[in-house]
Amino acid sequence: MGYRYPMITVYADAKEEEVYAVTKAIVDNYELYKPASPIMERWEVSKSGAYPMDAPFHDGAIKFLKEKSVWTPEHQKWQDGIVKRQGLLRQGWADMMAKDPAAKGVDAAKLLELWTPRRAEILKSL
Repeated sequence: MGYRYPMITVYADAKEEEVYAVTKAIVDNYELYKPASPIMERWEVSKSGAYPMDAPFHDGAIKFLKEKSVWTPEHQKWQDGIVKRQGLLRQGWADMMAKDPAAKGVDAAKLLELWTPRRAEILKSL
């Protein structure tokens, strides 16, 4: 798995106020670190706070982006879709691991073989 740059990841259960504060600090101090590298232009909030990303935005980041008028209904539509997608994939994986005897105690190659068609079916359902 890879992530587009810039992207800061946190656990889904990270506290909203903490993620909000970190997001605010990054955005509010952009001018301080912008000259560090040409790539830093991507950290400007209108670019870094935009979809698509490789993971959903945390509620704390969304709260801040709304305050900055960066978060739009289109952002929310994308967010809702990726949250649904990832939820279905996570549930599909959990079901496979819990219910498929062939998934017990096997190596990564066998898990990939078992998971690939299941994943394709889940994604087709979206």
